[in-house]
Amino acid sequence: MRHNKKICIIALVMMLMFIFVLCSCGKKSSESSSQADSSSEADSSEPPGDSRKENDTPESLSGLPTREEVLKEAPEVYDYSVMVSINPAFILYMNNCDVFDMRPLNDDAKSLMEEIPYENRGISDVLRDIVSASYDHNFLKDGGDVSIKVIDSHKTEGETYEILNESEKLVNQVAEEKKIKITLGRDVDSGIKFEPEPENPGDPDNPGNDDPGNDPGNDNPGSDPGNDNPDPDNPGGNDPDPQKPDNPGGNDNPGGNDNPGGQDGPYKEKEGYHKCTACGTTGICDRCNGKKTMKCGQCNGTGKEPCGKCGGDGKVDCSCGDGKCWNCKGSGTLPCDTCDGSDQNCPACHGTGRKQCNSCTNGECTQCGGKTYTPCDQCGGTGGTKCNLCKGKGIEKCNGCGGTGICQGCNGEGYVKNN
Repeated sequence: MRHNKKICIIALVMMLMFIFVLCSCGKKSSESSSQADSSSEADSSEPPGDSRKENDTPESLSGLPTREEVLKEAPEVYDYSVMVSINPAFILYMNNCDVFDMRPLNDDAKSLMEEIPYENRGISDVLRDIVSASYDHNFLKDGGDVSIKVIDSHKTEGETYEILNESEKLVNQVAEEKKIKITLGRDVDSGIKFEPEPENPGDPDNPGNDDPGNDPGNDNPGSDPGNDNPDPDNPGGNDPDPQKPDNPGGNDNPGGNDNPGGQDGPYKEKEGYHKCTACGTTGICDRCNGKKTMKCGQCNGTGKEPCGKCGGDGKVDCSCGDGKCWNCKGSGTLPCDTCDGSDQNCPACHGTGRKQCNSCTNGECTQCGGKTYTPCDQCGGTGGTKCNLCKGKGIEKCNGCGGTGICQGCNGEGYVKNN
């Protein structure tokens, strides 16, 4: 009996240990499940967050031409080249902030081109139309990705990122108006060689020079607050230049450089300078208005050399003259020559006296289809060949400023030194 009692005690202890192990495992499993649930809740409760993904490229960019392929066909002169991809994908060429050329990169973009006016419009206006048209054609009906990538720039890095910032604001604004979520991927190509930033961008009135008015240790007249010199004509205490009575400070160049008035143009009038008659002191080219490009002079902006046969419209007059069938004169029927309308059982006219014209359908000329013209057989209806000067782009580098946008009469300064 004592032996049985021992066995019962051992069995009881083992059972208690087994129950303890089960409880411990259940607790750990419960904790793990709780942590997973809380993690899941945290993920699901995260706000949508910033819609911008810097240097992130949506899937919609796959299959598009490479940067090198795009730039091979680029205009000769531009400030920025920007790729916009939703699923319709476009390449925009800009001077300053205005788009002067836009080209489709896939079939979806081609289908939207007629709905998006772009020439000489700001990037914000063009981008708004691209996003809105994509929404209207169900490319963004439930939201989606929009990618904006600057693939080339002839401006400073700061100016280039300003284009991206302006574009981002516009896309977010359209998303809010349409009540859709747009994830914006913005990027600047790493192969771009930016223009250098200005040396002293913080002082537009005195580029590259120290500001004498803010330097108490500067010997420039008028800048030494500790000078007791009572001479009102030379408060800085410098020896006046006897050869230059109009320059009591002894400075050989009262403007600070060749820039009259010491300012960044357009400059104030100054003795020894006169207004530039070419630009009227604006400093920008009067031929292209600072845009660096102009309408191609050879093709007049059409991008093609006119065909000698059709004159450039791609059409030649049809010999019919009026678009009507030569045989039935547009009626589509002819008098029945079988029964003259006397036989109700006539297979040709069924008693009507008129039968179907065997030279046309619906009375239209079979050559032109009723249009009165046919495509020119010399140019294939294109109106001509690609212009060999502008390569079909319709624009060329401004011949007034050489593509700089700057007035050549005053070198962009607005005033010219007297001889």
